Amino acid sequence: GKALAVLGAPSNVALRTAVLQDRAACLVRRAEIRGDSFGLDEAEAVMRGELSSLKPGLDPVGWAVLQLNLARIYIAQAEVRGRDKGEGARAGAALAAALDVFSERNLQGLSLEVEAAQQRLRTAAAKA
Repeated sequence: GKALAVLGAPSNVALRTAVLQDRAACLVRRAEIRGDSFGLDEAEAVMRGELSSLKPGLDPVGWAVLQLNLARIYIAQAEVRGRDKGEGARAGAALAAALDVFSERNLQGLSLEVEAAQQRLRTAAAKA
């Protein structure tokens, strides 16, 4: 969060995207380790706030990275709570949107991350 405040406006899109990715990963992992659904709700609110302040047309990759991370939060929420209350559908939509952007720009590493998240989502759905 502090790194994003220092960066301010998205002047360095690549660096801001990396910071957003790392921040989301930390929030989700911390909440998963603790089994903390409140922490995941907090992480969701943070990602939604970031999405609302980002202009997808100016930074489509940053937007897609946020979509990927929001999907990870949704998946983790369903896993921690032990039930899916619509998180699976929201995660699927976010992952599809992110994959479109990454595929259009030939960002194979990020596309692979989306595919891994989609597999995790399928695995979670099969267990339900």
